[in-house]
Amino acid sequence: AADAAQGIPSSPALVAGTVHPNRRADWLRVGGWALVLMIGLAFSSMLRMRQLTERFFTASGFFREDVRGSRDGLRLQTAVFATLLLACGAVAVTQLLLVLNDTPASGYLRHVVGGAIPFGAVTAWLLPLGLIGAGWIVLLVIGLSFTLLSRGRHSFTMGQALMIQAWPRWPLVLLLIAALVVPSLPTDYLGGAALALLVVWALIAVGATVHAALTFSSITNTTTPVALLVVLLHPLTWLLLAGVGIYFAMPEQIGLAMDLLLRG
Repeated sequence: AADAAQGIPSSPALVAGTVHPNRRADWLRVGGWALVLMIGLAFSSMLRMRQLTERFFTASGFFREDVRGSRDGLRLQTAVFATLLLACGAVAVTQLLLVLNDTPASGYLRHVVGGAIPFGAVTAWLLPLGLIGAGWIVLLVIGLSFTLLSRGRHSFTMGQALMIQAWPRWPLVLLLIAALVVPSLPTDYLGGAALALLVVWALIAVGATVHAALTFSSITNTTTPVALLVVLLHPLTWLLLAGVGIYFAMPEQIGLAMDLLLRG
């Protein structure tokens, strides 16, 4: 890593971490707190949503029974709830990428890939919308897979498939709150905290799909290994695997980038 450090140019990008990031993204934090408020209002005003959430956390058997009996209902509430949770994840990821963009590690990675990685105001506006759209595509593809895997009297509707995918994503609310707090941390901790939360975001998304597959297996009596194959359809599953592969393929470069992140 020491040898690799000799090849780092002394450009402003590499000392960007000396300036506290995200001064230009106050609107993003305002939007993030507004999302938290909207979810709180939805939770307090939608009785059925509140009941399902309580059962999801305290009585999983009753939650599965609710899903089994909700073949045609709750589509609108589930869609609203899923959109709000996807928006929480999208805003959190954008906020964390803005933080990482202003760290010394970001400048080093630009040097490694031999080009600029623009992350301006336009990207910061468009990325959350793109992530929400991509999230819905993933939900629908996985939901369609559940409906195709089910059969006979245990057939699954798209509404049920969305229900079992949406509720395990509750941790995205906590992730958003944590991401909104990150810019307030001392500069030395910004990069490490942002990277850790990005990994947590990917794990939440993949973990929610695993949970949905297990719930689907329990409701429809589909064998668990077959149900878990759906997890391979989630792009973040492959992103996590690719991250592990890149680490082993470029250990010195990744090691130096991690060192820059953790040392600020």
